[in-house]
Amino acid sequence: SSGITTAVVPFFIGAREEKVMALTKEQIKEFKEAEETAEDFYKLKEVADNLAEAGDKEWAKKVYKKAEVTTEESREFLMLANSLSEKLNDNKWAKKVYKKAEDKADCVDDLIDLAEEVCEYLDEKDLAKKIYLKADKACASENYYCYINLANSLIEKLDDRKWAKELYEKAEKTEGNDLGTIGSHLITDFGDKEWGRKVLEKGLKEAVNNKDKEAIGLYEKMIKELC
Repeated sequence: SSGITTAVVPFFIGAREEKVMALTKEQIKEFKEAEETAEDFYKLKEVADNLAEAGDKEWAKKVYKKAEVTTEESREFLMLANSLSEKLNDNKWAKKVYKKAEDKADCVDDLIDLAEEVCEYLDEKDLAKKIYLKADKACASENYYCYINLANSLIEKLDDRKWAKELYEKAEKTEGNDLGTIGSHLITDFGDKEWGRKVLEKGLKEAVNNKDKEAIGLYEKMIKELC
């Protein structure tokens, strides 16, 4: 514990009483110094988070605004939006910042992370679905594993097994894929042992045709352990 105490000051909004933690002189001095020396997004966000937790949400809001103009990265916009929702309970502002994160996303993982956070903090499944759809289209320009990550996220956040199944099918058809990886995920994550075994046996057959002893051993081991 820092030993710094705050005074509880009641005030009224309409008929509802709110309790706000008033900062001590020592805290005000420390936060001012922290804000003045914060040189990047992460430091500014940390100051704002601490201010919000200490009870001065108006000051925190000003620092969050400063943090917002210091970044162009999707990941940073995502982190900022999470704080706006969690620390300030300002989902309207958070939603605008999530949109900036979406516009700056440069890979499928960025979009998946964004959709998951929209589900977590805003609980807006329809918005998340639109972002997941964008991620689905972006997978074509990356690799087969994007389809697996996206499928697993859809199951966890939207419970959409139908869409997830379509993504696993795309992964299976993608050139340069790894049937061992796909088969094992079908069994352990998607929960379809029969389909997973078929994919693994397909991979084993290819390994036998290619006379790849190492791959043959790996497929035989996976089939034995997972099926």
